[in-house]
Amino acid sequence: MLQHELRTTLGLVRLDGAWPDRRLAIEADGRRWHSPKADFERDLRRSRAIVAMGWRHVRYGWTDVHHRPSEVLREVAELVAQLGAAAA
Repeated sequence: MLQHELRTTLGLVRLDGAWPDRRLAIEADGRRWHSPKADFERDLRRSRAIVAMGWRHVRYGWTDVHHRPSEVLREVAELVAQLGAAAA
């Protein structure tokens, strides 16, 4: 599922991808929006808030998404399957 809004202790966050029934959050972090120190620190706080809610938070970089998309898709599919089996 693409883009999902999740209310955390920090407020509403928009995830790049999510499987709410499995509590799996996927994000793609590009350097343009996530490199400045303030953005990096915000992202760390945000990740901790997501994990504190019992979600698994997996982050991919620009290189992962653009140069290894099949690997990213395989990893995400494996996680979705694992978490679905764990919930059953």
